[in-house]
Amino acid sequence: MSTLSHRGRPKTPTVILTGGLLLVIVFSAGSSSAQEYDLFDHFSFALETSWADMDSVIRFDSEAGPGTELNFENDGGLSKSEIVPTLSFDWMMGRRHRLGGWWMKIDRDATNQILEEIKWGDETFPIDEEVRFLLGSNELALNYTYMVILKERHAFGIGGGFRTVKTTVGLSARDLEVSEEGDFTAPLPFVNFEYRYGIAEKWRLIADLGVFYLEIGDFSGGQYVLDAWVEYLAFKRISFGGGFRGTSIDADLTTGNEIAGDFTGSFKSTVTSLRLFVRLRF
Repeated sequence: MSTLSHRGRPKTPTVILTGGLLLVIVFSAGSSSAQEYDLFDHFSFALETSWADMDSVIRFDSEAGPGTELNFENDGGLSKSEIVPTLSFDWMMGRRHRLGGWWMKIDRDATNQILEEIKWGDETFPIDEEVRFLLGSNELALNYTYMVILKERHAFGIGGGFRTVKTTVGLSARDLEVSEEGDFTAPLPFVNFEYRYGIAEKWRLIADLGVFYLEIGDFSGGQYVLDAWVEYLAFKRISFGGGFRGTSIDADLTTGNEIAGDFTGSFKSTVTSLRLFVRLRF
């Protein structure tokens, strides 16, 4: 469900990664070995550092009509890439039942001279004005997976999850003493597919894909979550790894409601990140 601002053009890293994972699955399906492969931990907690590339297109409407659609990186001067800390966990509740989740927070702001008039909520910012752009998001995700296929070297599961992104967006002009800010929470569920493969005795590959589209009243939104990593089980209680995570949200909030809070408009966000992590295993 690639609901991006550039529709129909999936990002190159996503295509390459997806194709590579499919090749691993196809060519490894018939392999067998006497080795023991540690595909799961009973419980684990990971500390991650991600190099995130972000793209955010937002429109804040008013009762008088639609606002100006803004790319906060290009129009507002927000940093496109940042190092972002992330926390995640995994818990095998039973032989085939897994629960996992992650938390990530990103706060950015920048001041930029605008090159066109901007209508933002109930305020209008004139051309050439120095405007401060604010964008903050607090993301929390939880997912459950049932392992349909569970072999010595392979595991494949299907499940579902819930990803909540609380976002605050705002514009302000100090010289005019004008500011307008709104916040909303986008609660988007997703269907989850998970694949695990024992590359070697101390190496494993994990890939997750979550997709969904939701409509509730005047709220509609879609998303995808693609997560894949390779992990080295260095010690009994500690492992290291690295991988890729790509997430996207495309939400339309046509009127103020309990989901949107005081925000009416549209929100499109894509975050692609390369990440390194250390995992505590129990």
